Amino acid sequence: MRKARSSRARTKGVNETPSHTEQYFAQTQAIAHSIDKTLIEALATGLARVRRRGGRLFLLGVGGSAANCAHVVNDLRKLCDIEAYRFRTDTS
Repeated sequence: MRKARSSRARTKGVNETPSHTEQYFAQTQAIAHSIDKTLIEALATGLARVRRRGGRLFLLGVGGSAANCAHVVNDLRKLCDIEAYRFRTDTS
């Protein structure tokens, strides 16, 4: 099956500005290449160690980060079988 090519892709000249999609993927690729993969491996190793030892993980977030913590705690508990908790204060 042939892929359809847009007329923009066929007629794009040297001086034209890249499309939003092209810019987005170029920036995403640059960010992905800038991430230190050894730090990600160290984090994964540390989380595996917590689980293996039967340890607990406590997370703290303020504002929007509190919501992120809630999601991470749920993922760690359900997907990784890690005992995780978040600090929270309900003011409502």
